[in-house]
Amino acid sequence: MIAGGNNLLDKDRGVRGVVLRLEGCLGRAEFHGEEAIAGAGVSLSALIREAAALNLGGIECLVGIPATIGGALAMNAGTADGWIGDFVSAVYYLHPDGSLGEFKPGSGMTFRSFNAPPPSLLIGCRLMLHLR
Repeated sequence: MIAGGNNLLDKDRGVRGVVLRLEGCLGRAEFHGEEAIAGAGVSLSALIREAAALNLGGIECLVGIPATIGGALAMNAGTADGWIGDFVSAVYYLHPDGSLGEFKPGSGMTFRSFNAPPPSLLIGCRLMLHLR
């Protein structure tokens, strides 16, 4: 998994294997009150801007991190002021057999890592924000 490739350096010959571009429903976010449901292909900066336009806060501590939601989750991206894991209430993933799964992170998100059930594909998450 390489997410948006924002922190990726690769040889000129490309990536050996399958490359998936997460767009469509996996590239969008929906807001329901103080909750955001974001696909793994959503740009973290776009999500922060969209939340701010709706007067929702909390995740502004993640401004400036070049990542998609999937990449930010995989690395538990953050700063000294907070980590994306601080706002995640559920992570959604796809099993190899095509079934969907939900993971409640709790202690599964640690410094610079997220322990998703292998070999699943992370497809999105639910974030708890707050009114500003």
